[in-house]
Amino acid sequence: MNQKFKRFGGFVQFPILIAIITSVIATAGIEYGVFEYKKISNLVGTAEQLTVEKKYSEANEKLETARNEWLVRFLGIQKENISSKIEYNEAKIGTEAIKQEIDEQEAKPIASPSTQTKKPVKTVPSSTPSPLLASPVPLPTPTPESAQQVELRIEKCKSEYTAKKSQRITQYDNYQAPQFKIVCENIALVGQKNCIDSCIETTGLDPTKISGSAYALASDTCKRVSCYHWSSYVTTTTKAARDSELDKIESQLQVEYQQCLIQ
Repeated sequence: MNQKFKRFGGFVQFPILIAIITSVIATAGIEYGVFEYKKISNLVGTAEQLTVEKKYSEANEKLETARNEWLVRFLGIQKENISSKIEYNEAKIGTEAIKQEIDEQEAKPIASPSTQTKKPVKTVPSSTPSPLLASPVPLPTPTPESAQQVELRIEKCKSEYTAKKSQRITQYDNYQAPQFKIVCENIALVGQKNCIDSCIETTGLDPTKISGSAYALASDTCKRVSCYHWSSYVTTTTKAARDSELDKIESQLQVEYQQCLIQ
């Protein structure tokens, strides 16, 4: 009898061990997915700042790194957004190259024809003062900005700040946030299912072999007792991601606002 009890005890402890391992793996997978998404968002944010600073090649390097992440390649997270930014930067690089070539051509001196003869330069006797030195033309001094001009520039920069903030928040809410929510919902479904199965296994039952009604009853109990945190996972995670994105948008806009004021 004692031997049978020990075997039964070992049978109960093994599912508990499996439940712990499953929970650890599920939690690690979720944390890794969230970490990867934040990494992609940081790369895109850095690229946007580099684009503002007209460092288009460096911005594309960051975007290419983000596009090679597995969330982008396999799940399509921010794929269209990243591709459109890369195309924009490539167009800007091409435009800058053309502009530079034009400037270099205009800067080249025009060679005079070989048949052209130089006219003798008339020298002024040393006793005669140079007209340029005798009556110097005063250079125009820059006039300080009037208070009205300063006020108009500040209002212009504020208007641009408000418009950009609204546009970027709307872009996040309409494009990036829904995609991130889908990822969170998939993670929550898998995590909750693993948690419920592990919870049922701790009772010595096999969740794949019990009836549907018994599984539903056990599932409701496990959701309330052991797996309640999964019910708020999507809301909590998406809110934290949005708050982080808004902070990043605000930081970028502050830099652009200061640049606008000093232009």
